[in-house]
Amino acid sequence: MHAASMGKIETSEPEIKTNVRSSEDGQHSFGVLSRDNKMDPQAGNATWEGIKEFIDFVRKNKERLDECGERYTLTYTDDAGWTQEVEINDESQSAEAIADKAHGYAQQGNLVMSVSGDACLGAQRILDSYYKVEMTQAETEDKKLNAVAKCVIELERLHLFRDANCRTLVLVLNKLLMQNVLKPVILKNPNVIEFYSTHQLVDEIKLGQKCFEKSCITRAKKFIQETVGPIQAHR
Repeated sequence: MHAASMGKIETSEPEIKTNVRSSEDGQHSFGVLSRDNKMDPQAGNATWEGIKEFIDFVRKNKERLDECGERYTLTYTDDAGWTQEVEINDESQSAEAIADKAHGYAQQGNLVMSVSGDACLGAQRILDSYYKVEMTQAETEDKKLNAVAKCVIELERLHLFRDANCRTLVLVLNKLLMQNVLKPVILKNPNVIEFYSTHQLVDEIKLGQKCFEKSCITRAKKFIQETVGPIQAHR
């Protein structure tokens, strides 16, 4: 058959689907479970210190968050099934008092955090602060770790993607560490990025660096045994 008789072949650009959350998605929610809950401590992703730091962050950056259209809320469900918002910006209550209340709900597994707004604008805000402010002032390894931890915590809470946020943020964490000539990590529980405090996440990063180093040594020994050993045996 001649090409001319085949007619016109319709072509179209493939539809590109993005996993990035947009302002049109509405609220994106995930559970906040305390590490000292009685249901599943290993699944816990929050501490009182982390929740308190989150509340301080929202209060301190209210104007900047409004400019980016970011809104963070904490809600809980009581035994009767009623859902009520935790008043983060209620200035009549201290951040400590609100953290006490929210952490109590997190221990019961009844606390949920929701975020809405343009995730790309939020991510740009976080990265601008990290590269243009935090890292320019980080002169020591501990200060660099602190800046990296703060950045990934804020990105994780932003929930930039509709799915796979935790897995992606572990990759981002290791990229930022290696950019600063710091050892990468193998985290025991990556979920803690969400609601640990910056200081607590730095401690987890240091433990993760030791775990990574130990893994490298173990793999190197195994490689030597599997390659050098057989060579020597044939001499």
